[in-house]
Amino acid sequence: MNNKFLLLSILAVLNISYNIAFSAEITLKTEQEIKKLDYPTAIIHLKNQLQAEPNNPQFRFLLGSVYLKAGKIEGSVKELGRAHKLAPNDVKILFRYIDVLQLSAKHRKIIELLVTALPDKKQESLRLSYLGTAHLNLKHFSDASTLFEQANHFYENATAYNGMATIAIIENDHVLARKLLDKSLTINPGNTETLHIIAKLENINKKSEKALKIYNQLVKDNPKNLSYRLERAATLMILKKNKLAMNDLDIILKKIKLQPQANFIKAQILLQEKDYKGAQEAAQNVINILPKHMPAAFILGAANFALKNYNQAEEYLTIYIANYPENIKAQNLLANLYLAKKEPQQSLLILEGIPKQLLDSNPLLMMTLASTYIQMGDTPKGIKILSKALSIAPDNNEIRIRLIAAQFKAGELNSAITGLEYLTTNSSDYSKKTEANYLLIVSHIKQKQYAKAEELIEQSLKISPDDSKLLNLQALVEQLNGNLDKAIIRYQTIVKKDKTNIPALMGLARIYVVQANWKKAKQRFNQVLEINPNELKAYLGLAAIAEKQGKPEAAEQYFWDALKQTQNNISETLILADLLTRWYRGKKQPEKTLDLANTLVKQNPDSIALRSFLAKAQILNEQYKAAERTLTKLIRLNRNDVKHRLLLAQLIIKEGKRTDEALILINEALTINNYTLSIYTLKVKILVSQKDYEQAINLAQSIQLKFPKVNTGKLLEAEINRIQKKFDKSIALYQEAYTIQPDRKIFSTIINILLSQQEADKAIVLLTEKVNNSPDDINNLFILASLLQESKQLKQSEVYYQKILSQDAKHIYSLNNLAWIKMDSDLKQAIELAKKAYELSPETASIIDSYGYFLILDGNYVKGIQLLEKAALAKPEDNDIQYHLALGYSKTGGKHKAQDILEKIVNSNNNFQEKDKAHTLYNSIK
Repeated sequence: MNNKFLLLSILAVLNISYNIAFSAEITLKTEQEIKKLDYPTAIIHLKNQLQAEPNNPQFRFLLGSVYLKAGKIEGSVKELGRAHKLAPNDVKILFRYIDVLQLSAKHRKIIELLVTALPDKKQESLRLSYLGTAHLNLKHFSDASTLFEQANHFYENATAYNGMATIAIIENDHVLARKLLDKSLTINPGNTETLHIIAKLENINKKSEKALKIYNQLVKDNPKNLSYRLERAATLMILKKNKLAMNDLDIILKKIKLQPQANFIKAQILLQEKDYKGAQEAAQNVINILPKHMPAAFILGAANFALKNYNQAEEYLTIYIANYPENIKAQNLLANLYLAKKEPQQSLLILEGIPKQLLDSNPLLMMTLASTYIQMGDTPKGIKILSKALSIAPDNNEIRIRLIAAQFKAGELNSAITGLEYLTTNSSDYSKKTEANYLLIVSHIKQKQYAKAEELIEQSLKISPDDSKLLNLQALVEQLNGNLDKAIIRYQTIVKKDKTNIPALMGLARIYVVQANWKKAKQRFNQVLEINPNELKAYLGLAAIAEKQGKPEAAEQYFWDALKQTQNNISETLILADLLTRWYRGKKQPEKTLDLANTLVKQNPDSIALRSFLAKAQILNEQYKAAERTLTKLIRLNRNDVKHRLLLAQLIIKEGKRTDEALILINEALTINNYTLSIYTLKVKILVSQKDYEQAINLAQSIQLKFPKVNTGKLLEAEINRIQKKFDKSIALYQEAYTIQPDRKIFSTIINILLSQQEADKAIVLLTEKVNNSPDDINNLFILASLLQESKQLKQSEVYYQKILSQDAKHIYSLNNLAWIKMDSDLKQAIELAKKAYELSPETASIIDSYGYFLILDGNYVKGIQLLEKAALAKPEDNDIQYHLALGYSKTGGKHKAQDILEKIVNSNNNFQEKDKAHTLYNSIK
């Protein structure tokens, strides 16, 4: 094509004459001409022309304009900038350059370029409007407003009125905004930017149907304008017209795959539609381009939570809440995440940060709080909160179902069943009604009320005779009743009708496993995998069979086969990896866990969770330096990573000399997250290791103030005082903590401190009060009985040992200790008690010793010596056992053997209970 002819064609299409009668805007004559224009060829020819005339501003302008139409914004900025530099007084080039700088969000550059006033009123008005828009985009609202008013003073224009309307919208003056927009349309009827702002205003005022009509027209008139299509998609999503919204988004993403707003709207829609994997991918595309896009971070948190990728979900939700701490929905989701991770204390800390008035009036928050208390073991409190939540939202069946589950857990079976029966009869939601029916059947099964379950199943089958869930439950009841043959027939009937019924096939497989019919069990598990290669329980079943058959290599391969199916599901991969790690531990093959971790990271190099697994595998294999490098990389990947900072801190603490480094990591973690108790407790541990007791105690006290509903701060302070041997202060603090939150471990610590201080009397007083209040607590009964025995209060000691044996006749240490009490008064009874303890635990040295010693005392030297030799071999450092054996030898003519033993133990520096008796015996036979 002739270069001159091509240039004239471009000028014609761009509505620019060859004598440089430039237009302020590129306006193409027709849509048809736009489609015919060959942008790549035009660019080539213009570049050729510029090689001949590099300083020609018109050619630079044309090339920049074509770049703009072709969507090459960076190229457009560069060429228009050069054109402006070559012709700085050409206003039309200047304004085109400003247009493209606006698209590039280079607002400060625009302000620099528009400093000088223009003599023409119309041009000056446009300059001030551009300047006002730049200040508006920089949020300099006062300056922008002044500039727009000045622009209209010189020459009224739509751009200035649009800017003023935008400021009015920001200031929430929608009436003024509409008046200004109407004025803009009077000046320039059909102005697309004005219509665009009106559509936004309609959406703000929740008149999205009106907004949609405007966007439809804008898209129709400007089909290539992706911004209009994008905002129409957002409007369609508001109107729950997700399919139509996705059509617009697909068009946008086909052109610009990583367009952040399009990906964000797509992520929102997919999250609503429970396509969590799709939502995760779309939101990740947003974060890849805009790392600080917090709404996308929230979606990633929600999607990963639904996909059970709890570590990733926690990471994103923590980041989001750090930026929006007042967002209740996010806090509730994070609290539920901690519940899923079985960390109810963390959940409680989140919920306690929410204002009580809001917490007590929001049923969803109350449901989470109730679940938290239930998981912490306080089911009655959970039931109370759920009941209150249900009174606020009586139609919320999710709350009702949680309440029912809690009632079952608390043993309030009648209330739970009443609730289920209510759901089965009154719920308008058929799915909830059916779910309640299944739950009622399962509840009967769990209570081993198989007849009731069977009756309800039969009633339900009359209504839904082909319900496979009911049929499978019917087979399960037969199985639990021990009627395995009937259960097999029922499962086989289900499979005959539906060869792909996985629950029935799994039921058959499990029965065959119980019967050790490995061949048939394997056949059924393999059938399941043919139907669904992702059915992980089938792989685990096959692995268990291989293990039973003594085929560890085959068992290992089944684990790996399962892992292949989970490559795209990190959460499932980690579950399997954890199971395989335990299996390797059982085989004492920790190095294989490391191989596993390296393989998984190689398959998914971008997975933070798998790199975390690698770090743990390295620690397991004592590759501490490698683990440190892995953890350091993880922290670099995410500046807000708390979890791996803590793990790294714990790792380097082991070296002892690097506590300062650990402290830096802990302080960084606290800067990111100051509401997690475990971070504070680790910091206290480090300060104690540095012997900085004063700072450690100050921190412990601040922990108690920050987390007043838990005893951690007080317990830490008590322990620090114990370490410093300030026992009175330590005990007082432990007792305070125990008063607030009675706990066996705290009580045992108090007793141990008293005993270490030779204050057995005080310990006995505390224990006596404790067992009187809790007479079934065998642990405290035994400690009390032992202390009374040591203090020679034998009658009272015997009473407590008998109480223990009345609850647990096989309590070997109570049998053994009671035998020692009876030794002087009734040796035969002592022997019987010791014999019973020995029969229950024939490998425990102290038990063998007692029985053997009592037999020696009773004259049964042969058997007694046999037992005592066995005890001495098991525990050669126990001088009491050595004395008893020496006594046995002395009774049977083994004088030299006895002398050898006695000479060694009486001359040792170690004290033992029967040292005086050993001296007496030694003196009598030497």
